Amino acid sequence: MIEIPIQIENKEYYSFKQHEIQNMLGEKIAVSSIAVPLQIDICKKKLNNESRAIEKIRSSDIIKYFKKAASYFKDTIKIGKNNISYDEHINMVVNSTGLPIKYVKEGEAVIYYYLNNIESILKAQIPDGNLDTLDRGYYIKEKKKIGWIREKEIATVILPSNNPSIHTIWLTALALKMQLILKPSFEDVFTPIRIIAALKKAGFPTEHIGFMPMNHEDIFKLLKVTSKNIIFGSQEIIEKLKPIVPDAKFYGPGSSKLYIDNINSDLPQEKLIKHTVDGIMSYGGKGCVSLSGVVVRSNGMEFAKKVAKKLSEISIEPIYCEKAQIPAIKEKKLYERLIKYIKYLEGNGAINISSYYDNNFNIIQDKYYFIRPIVMYVKSDNPMFGLELPFPFVTVTETKDESEAKKILKGTLSLSLIGVNEEFYREMIFEPSILMLHRGFNHNVSDVDPEKPFEGYISEYLYKVKAL
Repeated sequence: MIEIPIQIENKEYYSFKQHEIQNMLGEKIAVSSIAVPLQIDICKKKLNNESRAIEKIRSSDIIKYFKKAASYFKDTIKIGKNNISYDEHINMVVNSTGLPIKYVKEGEAVIYYYLNNIESILKAQIPDGNLDTLDRGYYIKEKKKIGWIREKEIATVILPSNNPSIHTIWLTALALKMQLILKPSFEDVFTPIRIIAALKKAGFPTEHIGFMPMNHEDIFKLLKVTSKNIIFGSQEIIEKLKPIVPDAKFYGPGSSKLYIDNINSDLPQEKLIKHTVDGIMSYGGKGCVSLSGVVVRSNGMEFAKKVAKKLSEISIEPIYCEKAQIPAIKEKKLYERLIKYIKYLEGNGAINISSYYDNNFNIIQDKYYFIRPIVMYVKSDNPMFGLELPFPFVTVTETKDESEAKKILKGTLSLSLIGVNEEFYREMIFEPSILMLHRGFNHNVSDVDPEKPFEGYISEYLYKVKAL
C-alpha cells in the first residue's frame, strides 16, 4: 500500500491518523498522513530558519536542479517508502481524480516542460528579464537602481485537483526563491509529492518546501501562519476564505468565453464549430480556461444546435482509454447535485439544446458516474451565462447589440475573439477584467503561454520594488 508522508525540513513523517485515498469505485489505492496544527507551527519555524539560505542559491543552479529534475520526474522515483514509475503515477492520478488519461498526460507533460524550460519562464517573471536581478535583488532602469525583493519569506499554497498542470504556478514561485508550505488535495496528492521527490533527487534543497496533507478544518490555522497565500478553489471556497485572508492570491473559476461577430463576416462554419468544441472539451471541461460561455451576434440558437450536435458525437469511454474525453465524477453526491442543478437551470430560463440530440445526459457506466457535454441556450441578460461547472458545460447567447456584448464579456479569465474588427479588439485589450485575450482561429481560450501572465505574473504577488 502506498503511504504518502508529511514532509518538514526534508524529513518524512507518518501519522497514526490517515486519510484513505480511493479510486473512482471507492476502493482504497493509497493512504496519506494527516498533519496536525502543531506540525504547522514546526514547519513555519523551520522555514523561518532557512529564509536566508534560499536567497543565496544562484538562479543558474536553480535552473540546473530543475532541468535535472525533469528527467527524474518521468523516471521511477521513490515516494515515501515506495518506488513508483511514471506510468503508475499517471494511473494513480486518473484513478483518484476521474480525469481521462489523455488530460492527465497532457497536464503532467506541462510540468515536465516547466522543469526543463524554467530559465525562459523565470526571465518572463523578472522585471528586466535578467536572471542576475533575482540573485542580487535589484535591476537598473534608465541608470537608476531599483530594488526587487521577496515581500515575505514563506507562502502557503492550497492546491487543487482539476488538472496537474496547475502545479506549475507554485513551481514557478519556488524557482523565484520562495519558500512554500503545500497543502495538497487528497484527490491528487500524488503529483505535488512527485515533483518534490524529483527536485530532491536532482539536488535542490527541498528543506525549503513543507508538504502538509491535512483536514479542511486545519486550513484556517495554516493560512494564518503565513502572510502570503496562494489559493486554488471553487467560488464557494473562495467566498469562504476571502474574509479570512483578503490579501491572498486566488485562482478560481475563469468563466472563459468566446465571442463571434458573424453579422458582417462570412466565417467558415466547420472551423468555427471545431474551435468552439475544442474550447469546451479542453481539460475535460474542468479547467478555468475551458470554454464556458459563447456570445454570437446572430443565429445564436442555430449555432448552439450545431455545437450540441457535434458534442453529442463524443462517446463516453473508460477513463483509461486514450480516446476518452469526458471525465468521471468521483462523488455520487456531487453527481446527483449536478443533475438537480441542470434541472433547475432548465426551469429558470435555460434551454437544454443538448437534449435535442441525447436526452440521457447523466450516465452510470461500469459503476462510473458521467455527465455528457451540455449546451444551454440563454438570453443575454440571464445571470447564468458563463456559468462554470466541473464537466463540459457551456452557455450560448445571442446579442446584436455590440455594447451589450462588451458588457457580458467582462469578468473573463480567457477570451477568444472571432470575426471582430480592429476597434472591438482594441477595446478588449483595454478592458481590465479580461485577463487573457486571443484573436482568430490559431489560439483558443485554453492556450496558455508559460512566458505570458496567467492572472498576472506570480512574481507580482510575491515580490515588491523599493528605491535604492
